[in-house]
Amino acid sequence: MSFDILFCRNQEDVLDLKNHTDFLALFDADIGGRVYDGYDDFYVTDQTLAIADARLAVALTSAGIGSHEVQSEIPNGFCDIDARTAHWSYLLRCYPALLEMLRENIRDHGPLVCAYG
Repeated sequence: MSFDILFCRNQEDVLDLKNHTDFLALFDADIGGRVYDGYDDFYVTDQTLAIADARLAVALTSAGIGSHEVQSEIPNGFCDIDARTAHWSYLLRCYPALLEMLRENIRDHGPLVCAYG
């Protein structure tokens, strides 16, 4: 069974990840606010990403990964990876590129919704 994390807008998928619970933990759902009362879905804004950037920087430092070691682009097939089967340091190196992709999408089109379960 997988834990799906979906970033979308107007029911159109922007990013779909499997079992990347540590990536989800970078986000603060209270920053953008909940989409619906009683549900966990939340809005992802520039401010949400700023918090995620700060949390990721701490995780990268704790893992001994320097800025020169992170991926600048999302590797082919990365979004199809089940995070339970990937090495943590590899995931960490790729997460900055995911955040940048979300940032560019938000800059061009407005806030996203993050849904998971």
